[in-house]
Amino acid sequence: MQALERSRCLLRPVAYGAGANEIITVGAYLETGAVLWVDRGFWRIANVPIDHGYLTLLWDLQRGDQRELFFEIWSGGSAGARGYVAIAITGAAATMTLHAAPGASQMVARRVDVDNVLVTGRKLPERRWGIDSNCCLPGGHEWLWRRTPSGYVLSGERQARDAYYALNALLGAIDSGHPETASDVATQPAINAAAAFFGPGLLWTYKSSSNASEQTQAELLRWNLLPGAAPIAPAAVRYEVARYQPAGPTAVITFERVGDGWLATDVRAGTLP
Repeated sequence: MQALERSRCLLRPVAYGAGANEIITVGAYLETGAVLWVDRGFWRIANVPIDHGYLTLLWDLQRGDQRELFFEIWSGGSAGARGYVAIAITGAAATMTLHAAPGASQMVARRVDVDNVLVTGRKLPERRWGIDSNCCLPGGHEWLWRRTPSGYVLSGERQARDAYYALNALLGAIDSGHPETASDVATQPAINAAAAFFGPGLLWTYKSSSNASEQTQAELLRWNLLPGAAPIAPAAVRYEVARYQPAGPTAVITFERVGDGWLATDVRAGTLP
């Protein structure tokens, strides 16, 4: 590690652990980096894809006679995490068991159980979004990876349609001048009411009811491929919405979970408590 730190090649080394368990990742902003580990007192090294990012070790597990290193690929910027790499190490040998770089951003990985990893991120369909700044676009795209003896396999992929996703899509449809394109995120009466209530403009202001965040997080786990039940039952979420530029009247939009996603079901003048 000390030798790497003295390098003038713009390498970025990061160390984890100590002694026989020490792991070092090395990379610059390139397609490929390296991982080093200790085997019987000797350093071993293997190439690893980093996809023009940087590796961060998320977990280090012992699986029988294999050691599993699970890394996040960090973009180094506002895109956040963009992918994941898993490496199985047996002595001096390293085998890549996962390389997931699906063209998404703001990704997060969590272990659902001993063999399943749920990855979430932002990979939105092409449509008009009402609140389209980078900080505020919806996330909720999901990938479920299952570990097998030959490596991880993708069990399923979906876009979770939570209340905020529905809100953003509805406002985007109004901005586009084609509110009917929100039929997948709002009932027809809600579309008609929203189109009549909100005039043309450039920007929106909004705030949510207090349960919005917990319902958004719970929606990620309301997937029939995941083991167990979602942590909380669905409950209506409300958003107070108004035009910001130019300033306009305020309405409360109610969203309810219908089927496997959320729909705007009511739009009426007013404010949240």
